[in-house]
Amino acid sequence: MYRFFAIFFCFVFSFFMSGCAAPVAMIWLMQDIHSTADKGIEVESEEFEFEVDDPYIISVYVENAKGEEDYYIYASEYNSIRIILPEGVDANDLELTTSAGTIERTKEDSTLYRLFVKEPNLTLEITATDKKTGAQGFLITETIELSAPTLGFKDFSTGEISAEDIKKQGQLILFHDENNRSICLCKGFKLTRVPAVGNKISVNNKSEIFDQEVKLLLSKAAKGDIYIFDEIIISCNGNLADDKASTLVYIIN
Repeated sequence: MYRFFAIFFCFVFSFFMSGCAAPVAMIWLMQDIHSTADKGIEVESEEFEFEVDDPYIISVYVENAKGEEDYYIYASEYNSIRIILPEGVDANDLELTTSAGTIERTKEDSTLYRLFVKEPNLTLEITATDKKTGAQGFLITETIELSAPTLGFKDFSTGEISAEDIKKQGQLILFHDENNRSICLCKGFKLTRVPAVGNKISVNNKSEIFDQEVKLLLSKAAKGDIYIFDEIIISCNGNLADDKASTLVYIIN
């Protein structure tokens, strides 16, 4: 019995001293080994399971515009990097390094960083280090080129459209490349109506969803009118920098 506890103590002690970060340790102990001439060796075993919490794990991942984990770093765009710290670790003691590009902490959130890498097709390694304890977290991912989405109406690209059809529209649709995992939002645009007869008029809209002014302008559509959607502002993956999308032109037929 004493040998049992001695073996158990030595194993647990050596496990912790080894610095092993495995979350669950399995110990198999063999007890009451009896040897007989005719039956050989009989072994009775008992399984002991205990959890070892590692307080030094730092998680590093890419965060998309929805606050979800993403898979890639987008080249020539600002990417969000989220850090999850162990209890007791101060974000101010954290140092982030990247094998390419630049990375900096946001002012609004001490666990959120912005990463910018210009080159696509790179294997990128980001390392988070707690300067006090030496604890580290790693992220290894790839940089891919981001193709800007195209915009338009659900069933109509830029070009000719009837007055009846344009009056039914309620928003601009962003169309993404099926191989592109980016999340883009339209943050606003300017709509100009150039009537066949009369003066042009412009209104501004603050999202892809049409407000009442835009709907009113579309309700006046008549044959020969031209509608221009320009100054279209889009933001992809929660970037700090906004981009402008191509102008859309619709001619009422």
